[in-house]
Amino acid sequence: MAKIVDVSKILEINNILKEKGIAYSLHSVGACGAEFVELRQNGEAHDVQELYDIINSYLRAYFMQVQPVKPGALLLKVVS
Repeated sequence: MAKIVDVSKILEINNILKEKGIAYSLHSVGACGAEFVELRQNGEAHDVQELYDIINSYLRAYFMQVQPVKPGALLLKVVS
């Protein structure tokens, strides 16, 4: 079964980004579950590797992580 990042996790991650003053937000991609998520830049650019690390640090508690679909991408696949 695929791992999904539900709405509550996305909201929590977005709050973490906001608290850190990072002008990006995370969004689900697709209609049902979020097997893919997308980072959207809402202001000043930020190091994408640091963004991946922040997201993965949060998701670690749920035995999940994200990986970019290609290096430096803002489209991320949820993996176990």
